[in-house]
Amino acid sequence: MAVHGGSALNGADPAGTTSPTYREFRDLLASAAHAWRADGTLPPGADPGAVSHTLLSLLLGFITQHALLADTTAEAHARACAAVFPSRSGHPRALPRP
Repeated sequence: MAVHGGSALNGADPAGTTSPTYREFRDLLASAAHAWRADGTLPPGADPGAVSHTLLSLLLGFITQHALLADTTAEAHARACAAVFPSRSGHPRALPRP
């Protein structure tokens, strides 16, 4: 993803061949967000489209940071997200399984 994104940003991808891949992945994230809203993981008013945009931004940021700096891990990122975005109950979120 980071390689595709870099190509798109520096103009090396004039035909836009990476955009469909990112849009398809974001659509998958939106489908997941719809399911999470339906099962109560997300609140009823959550906008699955906005959630998918935000999740894609977080993922691309992590991938870029990991590729360029190599000093972050998925586990550390998950812990930080759990701290920044606590559960609605006030209890810490369980970390995702590897």
